[in-house]
Amino acid sequence: PANDSSKDVSYWYRLPSPSKGNVREESLKEVNPLVFIHGVGGLGFCHSLIEDIRVATQDDNVPIVLIDLPHVSLRIYDEIPLIQSQTKAISKILDDVTSNAGGDRSLSKATLVGHSYGTAVMSWIVQHEPERIGGCVFLGKFHSQNM
Repeated sequence: PANDSSKDVSYWYRLPSPSKGNVREESLKEVNPLVFIHGVGGLGFCHSLIEDIRVATQDDNVPIVLIDLPHVSLRIYDEIPLIQSQTKAISKILDDVTSNAGGDRSLSKATLVGHSYGTAVMSWIVQHEPERIGGCVFLGKFHSQNM
């Protein structure tokens, strides 16, 4: 959970399993997380997509990070963090996850996946820390059968 909702964001993550996959010793310091940033409605609206990501990556040695932006939900919030605060918080999350996975921040590049509002947050991260990003996936609206 976020320590201070005016400047932090909450997140969920799955670290890679050291027993999964054939990991070469020299690649252990390179940790390239897959980061999902949701749009309006919250993570719950993306459950089907998140489950697909989990299944597709279950044999990979990739950390998965789900950014939770509670102020981008179906609730009204009095304090909404500035976009700069959100991107700074996500950068700190990338540092924490990379470190917890035994990686080196200078060698690691995240792949960002954003839906709706999440794509705006992604754009800010790419503009302010392009060296941290290995790729981006911008998602538009979901079809109702995926929800």
